[in-house]
Amino acid sequence: IDLLLIEEILRKVGGIQLPDLETSLTADNFQTVITYIVESKLSGESSPKEIFKGLIPAFFESLKKSKLSLYDISTLISKLVTERHLQAYSDNSDIQSFFEDYGVAGVVDFAKNMDFLHIVEISVGGNKSDRWIREQISHTTAFLEDGLVVNELKINRQNIMDNDVLNEQKEILKSFGFENIDPIVENILFTGENKNKFRIYVPEGSKLVLSSGVAIDDITAKFDKDLELQYFAF
Repeated sequence: IDLLLIEEILRKVGGIQLPDLETSLTADNFQTVITYIVESKLSGESSPKEIFKGLIPAFFESLKKSKLSLYDISTLISKLVTERHLQAYSDNSDIQSFFEDYGVAGVVDFAKNMDFLHIVEISVGGNKSDRWIREQISHTTAFLEDGLVVNELKINRQNIMDNDVLNEQKEILKSFGFENIDPIVENILFTGENKNKFRIYVPEGSKLVLSSGVAIDDITAKFDKDLELQYFAF
């Protein structure tokens, strides 16, 4: 699971109070505070994620006390599964089959003769800057008179981190008693450069004819032997 899953559930159930924190964790401050505690290694170099030992039971206790029905929870979980915020794997074939049927296994499964477009992106910057990226994706298809099919994919990415956003995050941390943020931690959580790698999976035989924003020579057509699918990488 990722932190967004917990954040979305907190938005439904309200705050969580942990003994070691001065203020309640809510959907609005959860990611900032938890990532700061982990990346700052406040519980020690060898156990930076120690806070989760208290957070997880407190989270489930808050969930049990909430007014959310089982239907509400399952609907929310289904939404988060569809958005790939929750994935699971098991060595047990029966359990893994259930995960795959439910769509939680993260399996990419396209038939070779199927028309599809699948975008995979991975953060390679070693920081948490993806949180501040706002991304819009659009796709259009044109059928030409000569029978060719031309697809146009637009990926627009904007980093919203600026001085105002940075100061807002520092105020959140200050309310928990965290001040004088280490410059390295600040770079990891907030101001670091965002670097992502993309794989655009496409039907076999697809050709790249034009690129804007990324030099066409920097985009490579490759073949994924495990999935037996073609993709463009950049």
